[in-house]
Amino acid sequence: MIVDAHCHAWPSWPYDPKVPDATTRGTAPMLDHVLERHGIDHAVVVAANLGASGTPEDDDDAYVARLATSDPDRYTAVADLDSFWSPSYGTPGMSDRLARITDAGPFRGVAHYVRGDDDGHLLSDDALSAWRHAERSRLVVGVHAPPAWHSSVLALAAKLPDLTIVLHHQGLVTDEVALDGLLTLAARPNILLKASGFHHLVDEPWRFPFAPALERFEAIVDAFGPDRLMWGSDYPVCEKHGIGYRQALEAVRTECRFLDAAALDAVLGGTAARVFGLAAAS
Repeated sequence: MIVDAHCHAWPSWPYDPKVPDATTRGTAPMLDHVLERHGIDHAVVVAANLGASGTPEDDDDAYVARLATSDPDRYTAVADLDSFWSPSYGTPGMSDRLARITDAGPFRGVAHYVRGDDDGHLLSDDALSAWRHAERSRLVVGVHAPPAWHSSVLALAAKLPDLTIVLHHQGLVTDEVALDGLLTLAARPNILLKASGFHHLVDEPWRFPFAPALERFEAIVDAFGPDRLMWGSDYPVCEKHGIGYRQALEAVRTECRFLDAAALDAVLGGTAARVFGLAAAS
C-alpha cells in the first residue's frame, strides 16, 4: 500500500503567479487523476485556506472535507488550523476554533503553519488548550515549522506525550546545523516526520534527486526509524518548483537505497496507515 501523506487540493489555484488553468490545476479531479496514474492507494489531503478569491467557495477545509466524505477509502482530510496566513493566527480562541472545524467535517488531523521565527505562540496557554483538545480527540497535529521552532516542538511533545505531532517536510532542515537540532527531537516518541518536500530543502529545487537532502534524510531515518516517517508528494505545490509527481515519489522509492524493503514499506505507507487509522494498518 502506498499512502501519500502530504498533498493538497483547492477549488481554484491559490498561488501567484497566476496560471491559465486556475479552475482545474490543483483541484480534486486533478489530484484523483495523478493518484490513479501513479498507483497511489490513499492520500492524506492537507487543507490550506489560502483563499484564491476570498469567497466561501474557496474554503479549503470544506473542499477537502467534501472530498474525504465522498471517497473515504481514497482520501483522509486534515484541516487548516490558524495558519500564519489566517487573521486568526496567534489570537485567543484557538481551542474553540479547533472544535468548530473538527466538529464540522471528517477530519483526522489538523495542520498548523507557523511563521519563520518562533514567536512563542505554540506554547501559549491558548494554544496549549487547543493541543490538549487535539490530544483528547486523538487528532494528528501536523506542524509546518522551520528549525527556529524545533525546541518549542520538543517542549510541546514533552508536555503532551499522548499528542501525535508530525513535522512537515523533514522539519525544513537545509543544513547540518539545523539537522543536528532536528535529530534531538527523536528523543520524543510522539514526534514523527513527513518524508516530503525534498524540493524545499535544496538550493536548486528542480535538480532531482535532491542529493544533499537525501544525505540528511538518511541521518533522519537512522535517528527516528522508518516507523516514525511517512512519505508525501507535496502535490501540486511540487510542480511550482519544477518537480513532477513521479519525481516526488521516486525520491524515496528508488533513490533512498539505504532503506530495506521493510523500511520502505513503512515510509511509503505503513506509518501513515497506522497513524491515521487506515484499514490497511492491520
